[in-house]
Amino acid sequence: KRFGEMQARIGLAMLIENFKFSVCDKTTIPIKYDKKSFLIASESGIFLKVERV
Repeated sequence: KRFGEMQARIGLAMLIENFKFSVCDKTTIPIKYDKKSFLIASESGIFLKVERV
């Protein structure tokens, strides 16, 4: 379990280090939250543009 968590953290760190994330035009701003969702979630989703740094 701990090894898997560590791998996920390293993978996320490498993504943040090597890529630039920005909001796509398809994302609604301001974000409207889904009131029926158990977790905090957007009604229409969040779309990102990913560019290699």
